[in-house]
Amino acid sequence: MFFRLVTLFLLLSSVAACSSIPLTSVPKLAALNPRTMEFGTLEVAARVNENFRVKEDGARFTLRLENTATTEVWEEELVLRENDDPATPFLRKQQKRGTQIVRYQIRDEDLSRVAAFREQFLELERDRTTEGQKRFSLGASMNGCAEPGSNPFRSFKLKIYMRTSPNEEFYTLVKEQSIAFAPTTEPGEEPKGISYCQQDE
Repeated sequence: MFFRLVTLFLLLSSVAACSSIPLTSVPKLAALNPRTMEFGTLEVAARVNENFRVKEDGARFTLRLENTATTEVWEEELVLRENDDPATPFLRKQQKRGTQIVRYQIRDEDLSRVAAFREQFLELERDRTTEGQKRFSLGASMNGCAEPGSNPFRSFKLKIYMRTSPNEEFYTLVKEQSIAFAPTTEPGEEPKGISYCQQDE
């Protein structure tokens, strides 16, 4: 694989800091080969507080491909659907008291978009004139809120897992992160942490 830089961008929540993690720092990801990877089988799971509610369209996955020689960018942001399958053995071991495991996967109606992205990926790879001038990145985001009555003095914890095939087990993508709880804000002010869920969320 001759892509110069492969990076994972992980957004912990809509109000938390965004971090960039080199894929080479995660052995399982470092071994990925985007040329043979079936993007449509990607799954994301998370361990979150039991009183954390992921919004209806809050779980998303982003595929991004850049040609740094021409500044062309191809990007697909996919709203994920919840996967109600039983937890895998690895995820069961990850569950702790006061937490829940949530799983998400790409929706069937978005598989054609993923397939088109993969074709673009392969087409760009075949162009040897841009060798070493391409970037591929994966992004995962989870936007949620705290159920009413949640303890405002307790921070939220979030740990992210991923797997690239239903025949494989999940693995830890990002170690547990703490997210501040900011239940109230001034009118018009952006929240600086997780806030209480509204009636329609």
